[in-house]
Amino acid sequence: MLPTHVRKRDGRLVTFDIGKLKRSIEAALLAAEVPGSEYAEDAAYAIAMHLGKTFPQQPPQTSDVAVTVARALEKSYGPRASAVYLDYRVARDEQRAKCTVIKPKQISLFDADTTVSVMTGGEQNARPWNRAFIVRALEQEAHIKHSAAETIAQEVEERILSSGLSVVTTTLIRAVVDSELLAKGYTNSLRQRSSVTVPYEALQRGLREPEELNLQLGRRVSAPYSLSHIYSEDVAMAHRQGLIGIGGLDHPYGRFAERLEMDPNVGASQFRRHLLAELKKLDAKLCDSLLCVFREDFLKRLPRERITEIKDAAAAFKGAVCLIFPIGALEDLFDLLKDSESAPNITWQFLGDASDPEKLAGRFLDLSLRGHSVSWTRVEQTPVSQLVAVNLPRIVYKNKNSSLEELLIGLRPSLEAAVHACRQHRLFAQANGQLRMSDTPGCEILGLREAVSTFCGQDEPEEQYRTAETILGASREILHKLSEAYYFDIQLVNGCGRDFGSRFAMIDERLFPEIFGFLPFRDSDADALRHSIPPYRMLESFAGDRQDEILRWAQILNANCDSGCFPISNADRDLLASLFKQGFGIQLAGQRPLDQFGERYPDSRGQTSLF
Repeated sequence: MLPTHVRKRDGRLVTFDIGKLKRSIEAALLAAEVPGSEYAEDAAYAIAMHLGKTFPQQPPQTSDVAVTVARALEKSYGPRASAVYLDYRVARDEQRAKCTVIKPKQISLFDADTTVSVMTGGEQNARPWNRAFIVRALEQEAHIKHSAAETIAQEVEERILSSGLSVVTTTLIRAVVDSELLAKGYTNSLRQRSSVTVPYEALQRGLREPEELNLQLGRRVSAPYSLSHIYSEDVAMAHRQGLIGIGGLDHPYGRFAERLEMDPNVGASQFRRHLLAELKKLDAKLCDSLLCVFREDFLKRLPRERITEIKDAAAAFKGAVCLIFPIGALEDLFDLLKDSESAPNITWQFLGDASDPEKLAGRFLDLSLRGHSVSWTRVEQTPVSQLVAVNLPRIVYKNKNSSLEELLIGLRPSLEAAVHACRQHRLFAQANGQLRMSDTPGCEILGLREAVSTFCGQDEPEEQYRTAETILGASREILHKLSEAYYFDIQLVNGCGRDFGSRFAMIDERLFPEIFGFLPFRDSDADALRHSIPPYRMLESFAGDRQDEILRWAQILNANCDSGCFPISNADRDLLASLFKQGFGIQLAGQRPLDQFGERYPDSRGQTSLF
């Protein structure tokens, strides 16, 4: 009876491999120049039978196997064959003893080892070579079966120990393991093992703004981790290439919008603690925007000083904060806001029917001129839990001479990638207990006006309107059908993904320089051309738009979008009053030098695999 397992020197129990035993006997006989190597297989079976009889209750140790082989070789082939075999074993043990593995005592986040060049006291941990660590890592990280992990680990050991290196780092070991995985076709396992590292150069740049260093490092680590562990490779690659933009990459549990219902029944101190806890989510990148909803019963008990306190607290944080009030509270808040300082990250939103559009338009214009960003929607909208944007200009650039039907065919893969991104985010949230019943993802088709003007021509406004309606209508239908197949709803929204529009424009500027009249440029030239292309928007009024044009675009939004607001940049009283009658939400930015949104993803522009 042959033994089934062997106990390794590190305590591991591995399957007995008679082929390995045969190869070691054959190698010893050839090295000793002793005739009879063709009988190595018979000798291996004889030794295996002897081991099975000698150790019937428990598996033999590797040292037991070595002693048995040495004695059998000496008896059958002479002392030289036995000596060669033992010399090889001793040399192997000496190689293992000489090879010291250096692992940083403080590893980078998510178990990504940093490169170690010099070993100094107290900075790294050193341990002897042990193949078991490689086997365990392959099983746990790469999800490879034990037998395959043993084979790969053995080949890695051969390469490392035969290199003559006396000190190796875990980074080097990972590189050799990845090389073996790639050679054997374990590409999916290779991706699962990918670590997250931050170059020293990036750390050096971050030191220029110490208060931002931790935030920037968090982004550099969380974004690739989220792309790798939440999203499939095709979805992640679509994001890296700028075909779609996935929100919430700054934190695996990140949400686009977080809703906070102001409770009138809590005391001032408890209310303040609750508000600050929610605002801190903005800094932690657990959400991109915080929606604070004030009901009428809350406002009746709320002193004016409390609203000022809320505004001042929200202004101290960098994320977008939307304070939502019923339309009836506008008059009371107007007296408060007209004498208070505006905050670039705060939007004052009002809900309800615009019973007096002329008066409402006057109030909005006055607040905007005082620097306050204001918005209005007829009904309260479902907050977008996950936002994915689609780069429509890219599709148009690739299909400039195509028909509209062909353009829609080219758009479908990006919409499918957007839906799959939302589905995968929901599955990850569900698996980690973060999914809520009210979660509704949103998709925005960015660059609509840029795309239709390129596709139809600048001098064809009516054709642009028809094309935009067709694109939005088809996109909404595709999104709804695809999402229904996975049993969740997805909204077609407007006015949310301006940050993605900045990233898309920058990437397209590099990929298609001839379209924008540039020659291909290097990364060092990027700053000079950073604002050559304005950020893509879905639909937003431009400075030169006539009133009839803006109203027409608002009609298109109202007919095809599920939610959102229409950003207005050149509003007057009559235009605003007409827009209020349209019914689709509007947003009017405060008149100040800096845009209210800023850029919450300044580093995401360069995070693409293309350059």
